[in-house]
Amino acid sequence: MHTCLKTLCPKQSLVCTFVMQYRPYTNTYVMLQINLARIFKARGIDQPYKFLVQSGFVPFTAHKYKNGKVDHIRLDHIEKLCVILNCTPNDILEWRPDDLLDDRPSHPLQKIRTRDKKLEINKMLSHFSLEKLEEIEHLLATHS
Repeated sequence: MHTCLKTLCPKQSLVCTFVMQYRPYTNTYVMLQINLARIFKARGIDQPYKFLVQSGFVPFTAHKYKNGKVDHIRLDHIEKLCVILNCTPNDILEWRPDDLLDDRPSHPLQKIRTRDKKLEINKMLSHFSLEKLEEIEHLLATHS
């Protein structure tokens, strides 16, 4: 339920709206949203704002992305985020169904549905012995 609009922005890129925004004329909400907090945590980025600014985003945009206050996002920004975070758009987009009719288990958007999964790998690893950490490191090195 997101809409894509062609705009006359300087780079002539497409802009997509992904915000939980109420549409009074249809009594619906936009259900596709940007959520960078999860990927920042997974990548060990403790200062997302600083990271985004250093990666070339203007401070205003970096602040919006860091706080999830996004009412639209340019496709070139999605691409840039995916490049700098080494991820896909599915890793930064999340779907929040508006009602039970939208929440069909077979719907393809279920793959990017908001879940209560937490990436706590750093916390988990902090409890391992140095020997176990070396084993894990070796295992990861052989699979990458």
